[in-house]
Amino acid sequence: MKKFLFGMCLVTLLVTLGGCSTHLPGNPAYHWLNGLWEGSAGGWKQTFMFEVIDGNNIVGWQESRSSLTGEIGRGRLIGRATGERVDIRVYKDQEFAYTLTRTKDGLEGLYDKDYVLKKIELN
Repeated sequence: MKKFLFGMCLVTLLVTLGGCSTHLPGNPAYHWLNGLWEGSAGGWKQTFMFEVIDGNNIVGWQESRSSLTGEIGRGRLIGRATGERVDIRVYKDQEFAYTLTRTKDGLEGLYDKDYVLKKIELN
């Protein structure tokens, strides 16, 4: 009986530890993306938190704050970095897609005309 209980405890421990695995590290070539970024579009100040995982996949969050009403919207984001291009999707009450390109000053691209993100926190 003791051997059976010991075996069950060992199996439970192995299953628990195996189920608590984390993401693989991000590709060092995309480490520059990690951290907080800010930009504005259509009267909304936007803050993004990017973390590169599993090679070139991006996870994080995005917060929007209206300059007119003070309204705040938050959502989770996923995406992928490919070369100098960053494609992300933000999920709030609806889905928002961004296609950004790395520049010497930050990230810029398509969501709104002349959309630019600047890094505000190094990681």
